[in-house]
Amino acid sequence: MEHEPQDGLVIIVMSFVFISVCDDFILQRKHKKCLTCLRLLGEKLHSNKVPITLGPDKLPCPVELVLPSPVIDSYRNKDEFSIGPGVDGSEKTVGFYVNSGVDHPSKYCINPDEISIIKDSHKALIKDFQNYIRQSSLPASIMHDDGGYWRNISVRSNEKNDLMAVVVMNPQALTKEELQTEKEKLKNYFSTIPKSYNLRSLYFQACSLSSPGHEQAPFELLLGEPCVIEELNGLKLRISPGSYFLTNTKIVESVNDTLLKLCKVKNSTTVIDVCCGIGPLSLSFSRKVKRCIGIDASAEAINDANVNAAANNKGNVDFIQGCVEHLLKIILNDAFHEDLLVVINPSKINLRKTIVNSLRECKHLKKIIYISTKPQNSLEDFVQLCKPCGLRDHFGKPFYPILAVPVDFFPQTDHFGLILMLQRL
Repeated sequence: MEHEPQDGLVIIVMSFVFISVCDDFILQRKHKKCLTCLRLLGEKLHSNKVPITLGPDKLPCPVELVLPSPVIDSYRNKDEFSIGPGVDGSEKTVGFYVNSGVDHPSKYCINPDEISIIKDSHKALIKDFQNYIRQSSLPASIMHDDGGYWRNISVRSNEKNDLMAVVVMNPQALTKEELQTEKEKLKNYFSTIPKSYNLRSLYFQACSLSSPGHEQAPFELLLGEPCVIEELNGLKLRISPGSYFLTNTKIVESVNDTLLKLCKVKNSTTVIDVCCGIGPLSLSFSRKVKRCIGIDASAEAINDANVNAAANNKGNVDFIQGCVEHLLKIILNDAFHEDLLVVINPSKINLRKTIVNSLRECKHLKKIIYISTKPQNSLEDFVQLCKPCGLRDHFGKPFYPILAVPVDFFPQTDHFGLILMLQRL
């Protein structure tokens, strides 16, 4: 299973209490960090002989104020919790790892009780899970090769607070019969205990590899429904356990609304949604454009996206699974549209050189929207899209940054995101 990292989750431990800082101050700080990042981009563009004029502020384009998150507490719709030794001496505490200090670098796992960005329902569920594994004779798997069994648990939820839990175990040398017994015990426990939350789905993953995909270690539904349904922008979206969806649902709504206003799409526009996930952006844009084409490498995400398109009666949206760089080249070669828009949301990866070349070589493409949750890591992508043609193997007219919108994807943390609009002049 490819675990989603706790993007945007910063744990500040002072006597194991999470200290929340005024959100207005954090937004101001994020705006300053974004300006610093964009000034660095301006320097890089100048050093690569991109013909742009930097203003007195040294910025390569206008920058709007930070797009705030509509919610700042209990906003995370997915959390992955580790299992390890607790400060109380327990060998099986479910939560997050922290260092005990410079003089004592041992790692401890602490419960997220005081972390305000995590939902109470998530906290309640993992406490029940903690009670379960503490009753189990099987030890936790703290290190991959330590012979332990219980590895972690991820919890995701929708705005209605329906929960999906995925318990990950290293089966070690358990026989099929013994493993089946453990699954039945887990299922019976969550079926019978009194709960203060709505556990919609309980999954189990037998995972003996360090970072497998679910093809090698499939998710097995033990209890409830196979997915949760999220609602945003008037859409109903199915989310399966292996599908990627940004951890702040409300900011996804705000970003989609903002893009619809900024892009000024028309009923002649074709949108290509690169790394589309389960399809929220394509489905939101579909009301205003001629056609949307979403592409993603994840088969599970594309399966969800196609179900979502059908459920929301979006006949002008197509979702395609496969190698993104190959699909994009084919689609761009076939898309001879006067009004073509590419939206890129690469999540945790940088664009491959072939993707940049395909975008640069498409003569009909005038505008790119790049959404980054880690702008500092995306600077090289921006430079490659803007380099003058003829430098090394760059062909096709370059793009230029015309507007930047900082985004508070992860409130109460130091992390900021960025929407960068690039256009051919």
